[in-house]
Amino acid sequence: MRKMDSLFKLDVMGLNIPEILHYIPAKSTPEHELQLKHVLQQEQRHAHKLSIRTEKPGQFKSPFLPNAEVPKVREFLKSLMGGGYEILLCKGLPTNSIIRGNCVPSLHNNYFEYLAGPGTVRDIDEGGRTPKTLTLPWGHYVPNMGTILAGAFQKVNSHLFPHRFELGHKIIEFTVFSKPVGILQQNTIFWEVRDYGGPPRV
Repeated sequence: MRKMDSLFKLDVMGLNIPEILHYIPAKSTPEHELQLKHVLQQEQRHAHKLSIRTEKPGQFKSPFLPNAEVPKVREFLKSLMGGGYEILLCKGLPTNSIIRGNCVPSLHNNYFEYLAGPGTVRDIDEGGRTPKTLTLPWGHYVPNMGTILAGAFQKVNSHLFPHRFELGHKIIEFTVFSKPVGILQQNTIFWEVRDYGGPPRV
């Protein structure tokens, strides 16, 4: 699963990623389904919310369920199972983000495409939405922006700075929350890293 590989790369770098509870391949086995049943029972017992990320060859935008209660997750999974989807079941995350978006790091700057306020990174791809853009030199605060937004961008910068050489000319999806989330319990979480097909940034 490309999303799983991408998250693994970010995890190896020491960046904060979602807590993955279970992986279901396109052709699941009885063992996968038994483990899924166990995970869902555990999470329902603790009243946790869950998120589902999916992937299917040839599909640009697969189904996605953020931050849902277990009964809804069960119903959603029924519609996916056997449909050729690879599925990641993750610990639910709040949708009250400060900012979320894409970042393309280069040697000197971070180029951001972002939306402020509640929502998910997927909102950037939705029709009718125009993300804002910002080029921010490494280590600089954001000029002419409120303290909360400036602090959120600074968090992304500080997490990515040590990896600027290995992440150059890549797109990194991120969200900044007001509370700690993910495996490292930090405010900034990273979803994916992939090649950037646009012109070089300096």
